[in-house]
Amino acid sequence: MAWIQTGGAIETVAWLICLILIAIWAIGYLWWPFSNDQGNLAWVGDVIRAGGMPYRDAWDVKGPAVHLLFALISTTFGHNEWGLRLFDLILVGVGAWSLSRIAAHYAGPRSGRWTVVIYLLWYASLDHHSTAQPDAWAGVMLCAAVALMVTSEHRPSLLSGLGRSGGATSITSPPMIPISRPSRLISVTTNSGSSPSGSGVPVASAHASSVPSMSLEK
Repeated sequence: MAWIQTGGAIETVAWLICLILIAIWAIGYLWWPFSNDQGNLAWVGDVIRAGGMPYRDAWDVKGPAVHLLFALISTTFGHNEWGLRLFDLILVGVGAWSLSRIAAHYAGPRSGRWTVVIYLLWYASLDHHSTAQPDAWAGVMLCAAVALMVTSEHRPSLLSGLGRSGGATSITSPPMIPISRPSRLISVTTNSGSSPSGSGVPVASAHASSVPSMSLEK
């Protein structure tokens, strides 16, 4: 028993050290500059704030939700670069929480804790161009939807809203369309053990979320 307690203490200390290192990285992350992707999207956001229209007055290949998000970030935090990084850190936190919930649900609380560390260490290893990207934000939305779907019980109204998350990711990042479609089907099979044929609300929401995806694919 003594070696088990010692191993648990070492694991706790190691986990805390990892979190401290990640917190230090997060502070420095706020001063990371834009890359060409973020700069172009910030420009589209500025055009929107000035009364212009995306795709007509300013062009970027990303979905319209991203352009509006960059306009919102600039409006909220001002005309700077750290506001985007702060917004990204918030979403990184949401992603870490979502992955920990999924891992803990299937493999226990210990796996949930270390999933957070692995995810954050991986994200901290990326450069300034690969972070604060809309594709990652779309991934966070999908992770949050899956986390709530697999850990929720007797919440059909919640599942109905989550079924539309795939559509939201589609208008954020069109390349996520083929990835988001399977995620919507999870809402059909995770409604507290009910069969797909008896789960009308999730089935309906899964079909409803396909509308924006299909409109972009045509």
